[in-house]
Amino acid sequence: MSHQSKNNGTKPLDAEHDDTTESALAIERDLKEAVQFILSNTQSSALIELYYWTQENDLLSIVRGLAAAPKAMRQALAEFVAEAASQQLALEGYCTDGEFRLRKTPQPQRH
Repeated sequence: MSHQSKNNGTKPLDAEHDDTTESALAIERDLKEAVQFILSNTQSSALIELYYWTQENDLLSIVRGLAAAPKAMRQALAEFVAEAASQQLALEGYCTDGEFRLRKTPQPQRH
């Protein structure tokens, strides 16, 4: 009676381990290449700002949600925020039916 390994006898267990190790090394190599590409193609100030954003509670999930939104919605929101650059945004209301309202509030004039 022959002894079969848990892998149904198709490969020695060491070969499976080698495949897993090789796969993990390939992923690590690809990740290093991706990071190097990002570092060489992005301004340092943008990288620092992105890092800062990832440290803010809930901001990353907000950004991910916006990134997943339809392009027309993102454009409309970007235009709204750009128009409000000299104003403050105020939360007008969040309704239980899922409606979320922002309004632009002019900054008080400083004398």
